[in-house]
Amino acid sequence: MAEIPDPEGNYYFSLEVNGTEIAHFLEFSGLKTSSAAYEVQEGGLNGRVHNLPGTSKYENLVLKFATSASLFLAEWRDKYLREQWEERPKDSGAVVMRNNHGDEVRRYSFGAIWPVSWEGPSFASSGSAIAIETLEIAFDQYITDFESPQPEPTPEPDPPSDEPLATEPIQFGYDSDDMTPEGEAACDRVASSINNQDPPPKDVWIDAHTCTQGSWSYNLRLSNDRAAATKAQMASRCTDTTFHSTGFSYAYPVASNGTEAGRSQNRRTEFFETPPDARGRVAVEPRPKPS
Repeated sequence: MAEIPDPEGNYYFSLEVNGTEIAHFLEFSGLKTSSAAYEVQEGGLNGRVHNLPGTSKYENLVLKFATSASLFLAEWRDKYLREQWEERPKDSGAVVMRNNHGDEVRRYSFGAIWPVSWEGPSFASSGSAIAIETLEIAFDQYITDFESPQPEPTPEPDPPSDEPLATEPIQFGYDSDDMTPEGEAACDRVASSINNQDPPPKDVWIDAHTCTQGSWSYNLRLSNDRAAATKAQMASRCTDTTFHSTGFSYAYPVASNGTEAGRSQNRRTEFFETPPDARGRVAVEPRPKPS
């Protein structure tokens, strides 16, 4: 079943002439078409009269607006008075209905339009009401354009990737979560990369990893402490992003722990836009223990 739209309220109206918005109006009336019907009596049938369609006509538009410093509408009417017999009117126009936010709700478009009447405000110094002017416009064509404009669709953001935003060997002191100057410089590089995104990610998860030197519990505590220290450093550099931290001990090596070069690669910090559980990562000691 088709959805029935809610009725439109009375908001405010603007007048466009040749595609340019020239005034806002308090009232807009006269949007009316009518067709005459004339009667034809069929010969020999005294009790039967046919109704046949006659000529159609458009009513003039009447727009009321508050007097302002602009004299455009009065000058438009005056120009027509001086030139009305020289050539057919060429101005096109539209009355645009807008909501309280100024967004276009509906448009009433017309062919050639011309002002047939302009009435200035009534002058009474004893009153405090707004001075109102009235403009009456005739037109020779009514263009049915009731399709409300649709806003441009907002592009969906790309889903967060399971690939790390950055992987840095952020350095700490031995057996410590005290970050070295080299580690702080690495945080600077990652922060610059995050802040340069448009927009920066709302959340970033920090995964800290160790090698297999030492027990699982020792490395789990150390990786959690270093992840938390990295989180603190990043939070001070990326104010538009919330950081979360988790330590994974040596559960997820990227190289062999049998060499110093491999262990160095495994001692790393990774930054993601997705939480660990969405990537299948849990801080559980692997069996058997990695070599």
